[in-house]
Amino acid sequence: MAWRDGHDMSSCAGGASVRRMKRAFLLPLAFLVGLAGCGAQLVMGPDGYPAYYIRCHGYRQERCYAKAERTCPYGYQMLQPPGYGQLLIRCN
Repeated sequence: MAWRDGHDMSSCAGGASVRRMKRAFLLPLAFLVGLAGCGAQLVMGPDGYPAYYIRCHGYRQERCYAKAERTCPYGYQMLQPPGYGQLLIRCN
């Protein structure tokens, strides 16, 4: 970024604080966007036992399966046929 007179703003003391402010804003924002991508929520399954509802709206189904594998590292059972962007599973 440059001042009106053509000097580079990042070489000034104020430029460093602008970069820090951008970083302080963008890093948490990127973290929150990543969290919003896929989520696993503990719910009551159709048989009355705990299950996980995994939703990945706007993403390919593979993202839901990857989230299921992270949620249940020892494997899982599908409790319902998969829907677009969602799974209902129970960990083994």
